[in-house]
Amino acid sequence: NVFSDIYEDLKQDLDKKLLFRNVTSFKPLYLKFLDEQIKILSTYLKKFAKKNNIKNKKFSENFITYIKPFFCYEKNRIDNNEFLFVGSNAILENRIMSANFISNKRKVISFNHANYNTLVIDEPHQEYTEHAFCDYYIDYGSIKKKKNELKSDYLKPKKIICFSNPRFKKKIIEEKILNNNIIYVPDSFHGDKRQGPYREMDDKKYYNFQKRLNSSNDNIFIKRHPKGKKLTEIATKKDIKIYPEKNISENLSKIFNKYTLFIVDRISQAFFEIARGGSNILYLNIGRRKIRKDVINEINKRAYVANIDPYTISSLKIYSLIKKAKKFKPKKSSIISLACTTNKKSTHKFFNIFNP
Repeated sequence: NVFSDIYEDLKQDLDKKLLFRNVTSFKPLYLKFLDEQIKILSTYLKKFAKKNNIKNKKFSENFITYIKPFFCYEKNRIDNNEFLFVGSNAILENRIMSANFISNKRKVISFNHANYNTLVIDEPHQEYTEHAFCDYYIDYGSIKKKKNELKSDYLKPKKIICFSNPRFKKKIIEEKILNNNIIYVPDSFHGDKRQGPYREMDDKKYYNFQKRLNSSNDNIFIKRHPKGKKLTEIATKKDIKIYPEKNISENLSKIFNKYTLFIVDRISQAFFEIARGGSNILYLNIGRRKIRKDVINEINKRAYVANIDPYTISSLKIYSLIKKAKKFKPKKSSIISLACTTNKKSTHKFFNIFNP
């Protein structure tokens, strides 16, 4: 599960260094007294449900049914490898595999799956998930960790090594943008994969916001998120007939510099892809991500930022913000060097990990 641009860029060097890799299969984690631990968890979840007024009577049962396959009663023999390369430990399956290797005294190297530094986001779960259960975390950009939310040495990485994203280091050829169409790049629909407190928005309410945004200007086209729930599960049949004419299928890396204005409503990979080009950006902050203040300061220089309520904003107001964003003159910003590139040469630091 190493879905990472950093890892893809390192593959050739790993081969040259004769560091051979093989694919490993998932194995559940052995826990002592598993039945007793599940009972304690069940009791806690029932109290939690009552305290938080959760009506679902099977809340505790469903939760335990979901996590049970990740644990086992007897120790599994894991592959005879010294290191585990793994992608985002925000994915529970990856986190369990990482814990499995660490408990067997092997080293875990976790790779950031995004095109920007994980510390851009000022939310505790970034450390509780992304930075947990690994010896080394491989990231992009030049942002340094200010504090540790993870107090246990068993959980936090001993070292974070930051690389430069090679695509973001390339100089962009400045051309006059002749296409006046506007490209809206929304977040994905998440279904029941909710992640609070900064991702809590119902899919249908988010879709209604998208409809108002789309109707605010005839020149708006949509570059949909490649993951998440399909539009057909959210939209009406009438809307689905309209949307194919509005959809842009080209890869964002091919079009990021071809349109006058891009609209985003979340600081994610799409934003940084667009920010390296010359197009204007309208960032509609609908509260779906908490960003570090110093990073927000740099975003304000690069994009026209509007803090809005997605539930109540009208198409007319969005139209007004689009006009302002088109006139916005970006200032010199260090957002790309903060989040995506670094002056340090990190290759030797990475390969030092494997020295005996």
